[in-house]
Parts: sequence; C-alpha cells; structure tokens
Amino acid sequence: MYRKNLFRYFLLLHVLLGQYCYGQKDSQDTLFNRFRNDVITEQKIHNGRIVMDDETRESYYLLISTYSIDSLIKHTDDPIPFIRSEIFSGLAQKNADEQTLRKIYNSHLNDTALINYVPTDVIIYWTVKEDMQVVMNVKAENKLTPIDFKVRLEKIRNERYRVIPGTYHGIIAKDSLLKIDRLTCSIGAFKIISFDLTIREKTIRSNNVITPRIKRKIRRLKSGERVYIEGIKAEGPDKVERLLNPAILIIK
Repeated sequence: MYRKNLFRYFLLLHVLLGQYCYGQKDSQDTLFNRFRNDVITEQKIHNGRIVMDDETRESYYLLISTYSIDSLIKHTDDPIPFIRSEIFSGLAQKNADEQTLRKIYNSHLNDTALINYVPTDVIIYWTVKEDMQVVMNVKAENKLTPIDFKVRLEKIRNERYRVIPGTYHGIIAKDSLLKIDRLTCSIGAFKIISFDLTIREKTIRSNNVITPRIKRKIRRLKSGERVYIEGIKAEGPDKVERLLNPAILIIK
C-alpha cells in the first residue's frame, strides 16, 4: 500500500512538473508567435511588405526585451526572412557575444532571400545576408546605437491616443465598427472633439459622433474596403486642441 501511494505521488509530481515546464515554454512561444503573426498580417495587408506598425513594433520590443539570448537564437532560422534579420539585430542589441553572432552569420552566407521593408516612403530591398553583414560591421566598429526596448515599448503604449475597439493592424469587422458611437482617447484627461471620415471618396465632417448616416455607409462596405479617419482633433485639460495621427481601417 505504501509503495503504491509512493508511486502515485511521484507520478503526480511528474505530471505537475511537466505541466509547469510546458507552461513556461508555451508562455515564451506565445510572445514569439504574437510577433510572427503580426509580421504575417502586415505582409497580407501590404502585399508582402513590412512597415513595422505600432502593433508589430510593440510585439517585437516585448519579445526582445523578454527573451534570453539563448531563446532568441533558434528563431534566426525562421522561414520568414524579415524575422531572421530582426531577431539577429535584436541579438546584437542584447550584446550577444561576437562568436555567437559570427556563427549565425556564417550559417546565412547563402541566405539571399529578400526582405521587403518600408520604414519610410522608400521601399528597401535587401537580402538577409546583406542585412546581417551590416549589423556585423556596425557591431565590430562599436557604432551600434543602443536601444532600450522597454523604454520604446512604453513609449508606443503611451502614444496610442486613439482607441478604436476591435482593430488589429487597422483591420476591423464591420459589426465591431458599427458598435462604435464615437472615438475615445486613451488619456482620460483628453477628449476627441471632431474628425473627418472618408468612405468611398466621400468625406463627412463629424463632431466625434458616428451618426446613423455614417453607419448606413459603413453597412454598404465590402471586405477589403477602407475607411479613412483624418483631421482628428483632441482637446486637453489645458483647452488646447491637438491634431492626432490619422487612422485607416480595413473592413474584415
């Protein structure tokens, strides 16, 4: 009886330990998968290109600041070229040693996959190998600009003034958009007072009310069509009006 109970105890301990380890791994994989899904979503929206919008940058900064160097290394072999390059850059920023970086770089000497990156109005085409080579050169010359990923992460979150519930990289279900009666501001002391909304080249000026007329136009939209919200004015506690960044919503 004693031996039987002891066996059950060790079996239970083994199961709990396995669940804990799996949970730890799953937690880390969740962060990477979030970044990867953001990249894939951007590629779908922008015809294979990456712009690194706020949501993608947020997941990237969170990933790099949270993962250890050893945990990041395996993702330098991801099937998506952009991810291979960005993870390599992140490793350099986290001060991975030269031997580790050199080993990864050497394994990508024949990596001529193109990266379609659009950080500005200019599309940049370069290969994974070329990108890694630039990082290696800058690192060797001690010219790598330090990045505090946690500070950047906090900045993105603090600057997200507009709140449009249900959006993901600007994509929103029509039903979710129809539930919104007005735009709100993430900073409690600020309030949005007006905006211009354009649907099918027709612009409507609104005093921050999604009117029945606007909703009728939204109901007619098809998947893939866009809603442009521009000229967003917000008033702070100092009574000064500020112009917020525009939003482009893509109907799911």
